[in-house]
Amino acid sequence: QAQFEEESLVASIIRLEDEAKTVPEPTKQILHSLLAEMHWGYFQNNSWQILHRTASENSGENILAWDFKRIAQEADKHFQLSLENKEALQSASLKDYEAILAGTDTYRELHPTLYHLLLSRALDFYGSQERNLINFDRSGVYDDAQLLGSSDEFLAWQAPKSAGVQPAINSILLYQYLILEAKKVSEEALVTEDLKRLEFMHQRVPSNADELYETALKTLLKKH
Repeated sequence: QAQFEEESLVASIIRLEDEAKTVPEPTKQILHSLLAEMHWGYFQNNSWQILHRTASENSGENILAWDFKRIAQEADKHFQLSLENKEALQSASLKDYEAILAGTDTYRELHPTLYHLLLSRALDFYGSQERNLINFDRSGVYDDAQLLGSSDEFLAWQAPKSAGVQPAINSILLYQYLILEAKKVSEEALVTEDLKRLEFMHQRVPSNADELYETALKTLLKKH
């Protein structure tokens, strides 16, 4: 049974990857988001086995032989591809893609544009505890109290010029985009996404994080 399910997963991934090469946008971005979730879901369902695997040069394109780092990198690649052409995704309505994207009515109300939804799905991955097992940030980028400030303070944050391009900065910028998108939707959407942002930063800001997190939650409660 398990072997059949794994073989079915591999076949589905291959089929979707082939489709993603030929379908028009924004269906292409949706398929990349689904592919990312399939890779990450495979890890989450088989984490104990996968975490005990070692990297193999002979694993090729067979996900069933990949180690954790390779799976996470593949999920990351597809999530990044799912966010390409931001302007087109922002103008696309979710109503046209309900057959592909599952979710409750409330969930869709909080994510009315395709970009907002795909961004939120990607950040669920970047914010996961398992994802931090690789590329643990040692750059010091997260050592900034502003990241646990109010939503306005957070949006005013700018990456240090010397930092360059790195996963930590990419994650922060994605959360800034998410908060900006939520502000356009509703107060409920803003609070929902800002709570995600605070939880994410609370896990990463090393200095005085608990106190900053508590203060930020109180500020959010008073404001909304």
